[in-house]
Amino acid sequence: MFRVGIRELPAPASDSVEVLSDYIVQSLDLVPSKGKKIVATKLLEFFVKISGKRGKARIDGVEIDVKNGAAKVQDIKAWLEAQGVDISLSQLYTTYLRAFLESGIVVKRKYSTYGLRAPSLEATLREVEREIEKHMARIKEVSSKLDELAKIRS
Repeated sequence: MFRVGIRELPAPASDSVEVLSDYIVQSLDLVPSKGKKIVATKLLEFFVKISGKRGKARIDGVEIDVKNGAAKVQDIKAWLEAQGVDISLSQLYTTYLRAFLESGIVVKRKYSTYGLRAPSLEATLREVEREIEKHMARIKEVSSKLDELAKIRS
């Protein structure tokens, strides 16, 4: 099961990594209710930067051990702290990673590593879109039955 929210926003003002990450995080409603937008934005930026990588990778000056486009929470936390984001491991797990996992954008992989669902953010969003289409088709079938039953009983 996953949960996806969509918010309509004006197009991003510029093409910087930070601005585009912020736009996507807000558009997909990935900022938890008790969370900070900057943390969610940086987290998405991290996942995009490690996507498709393997082995030791230097991401913005921090060495990360990447396994098939995924990293351990300790490495994610270290990178966030290097970016000036102060966060505890429990807050990272319970607030931010949970929101990304529920959205279907990030998945937990082997060895307790986390990464994008597909090799790129665009491919990840295509997969999520296909899942949404399947669920919407099922919801439409049920709503059609409901319409029919409600008309019979009225």
